[in-house]
Formats: sequence, C-alpha cells, structure tokens
Amino acid sequence: MARLFADENIPVSVSNELRKQGHDILTIFEAGMANRRVDDESVLAYATSQQRVLITINRRDFIRLHARNPNHAGIIVCTHDSDFEAQAIRINRLLNDTPMLNGKLLRIITNSPANSVAQRGYGASGAAWSAGVRCLVRHQGQGQRDRSAFARCG
Repeated sequence: MARLFADENIPVSVSNELRKQGHDILTIFEAGMANRRVDDESVLAYATSQQRVLITINRRDFIRLHARNPNHAGIIVCTHDSDFEAQAIRINRLLNDTPMLNGKLLRIITNSPANSVAQRGYGASGAAWSAGVRCLVRHQGQGQRDRSAFARCG
C-alpha cells in the first residue's frame, strides 16, 4: 500500500479511512507541523524527504509547486467532499490504479450533484490529461502521450 502524507486540510476521517484500507498515512498533525504556519513548499519538501505522496485540498498552490519542481513522491489534490468515506475510497482507487506516483500530480474532482468523480493529472512537462473515469498517467520527462499508460481510476 501507499505511503501518504495528509496536509492539514484533509479531514482526520479521510486519513482514518485510508488507514483502514491499508495505507501508511502520516498526518501533518502527527508530524508536529500543524498550526505552525509551515509554508506549502516546506510541506511538500517534508513529504518528499519521507518518500510520501502528499494529499491535499489546496489545489492551486500545490499545482503551482508541482509545475515549478516535479521532483517529489507524488501529489494528490482533491476537491472538498463532505462524504469522507467516499473521498477515501476514491483516493484508494486512484492509488491502486496508479502504481508509480513519483513526479506526478493527480487530481480527484468531485461533482457534488451526482457524486461522480473525474481524475486529472499533470506530468513533469506540465501537460495535463483528463479522461473522466479513465486516467492517462504521463511519465516524467515524456513529451508524448503514452497510450499504454492508461489506468482505470474509477
């Protein structure tokens, strides 16, 4: 299972659900970094140093950080979802379907009316992919889409 680092905006209930699903998750609270005004760059650097995929709801800032420096263990950005169990299930599904996250940014976007989800990702080149419930995982450094890299995400 995946080694994860939950930013302080990820609900504890989501972290607990991911633990139940077998993931090794460390929260920013457990790392002693919560409520200390730690900047996002330091949060990502810590996750990277611990070889943990960062999970956050802070999409804008971490998408920017990824574009500046894709050398990290992976970033999953989510939209807010009050159904914590469903959010954890979607994260788990994405993790199971995307075995290598190094240098990748993955997005889980929840559309609240139908509670459907689309995943998007950004490779090291900054190029985006999006395919509803199918994800195109782009490998670091590739300029062209690798059609063999499609993974089922939902």
